[in-house]
Amino acid sequence: MIVYGTRTVKTKKEQTNNITCTGCGKNNTTQIQYYQKYYHIWFIPMIPLSRSGVTVCSSCGYSSDDHTMPTSYIEEYKTKLPSPKIWFFTGLIISIIITIIVYWKKH
Repeated sequence: MIVYGTRTVKTKKEQTNNITCTGCGKNNTTQIQYYQKYYHIWFIPMIPLSRSGVTVCSSCGYSSDDHTMPTSYIEEYKTKLPSPKIWFFTGLIISIIITIIVYWKKH
């Protein structure tokens, strides 16, 4: 039985400096939380899929995801969006190494 699917993990949390909360109007109270979705086999990450983010105000609790984010948040969100970490490719790297070893042993 092969266990496979997708999973989403939080990769980064940043306090913003240039965003004024849309809900309460306070400055420097909004955090951006970044998430990475990846495909896995036997819970080993194979390939990173999509990246997303959520903004949350620590004062009033106002939150928005990257699809409903106000335009004033978008620029800071995009500049701090992290690239996928190497461990999201662990399964793919292991598969390539095993394929190379098997190929070399046959030849």
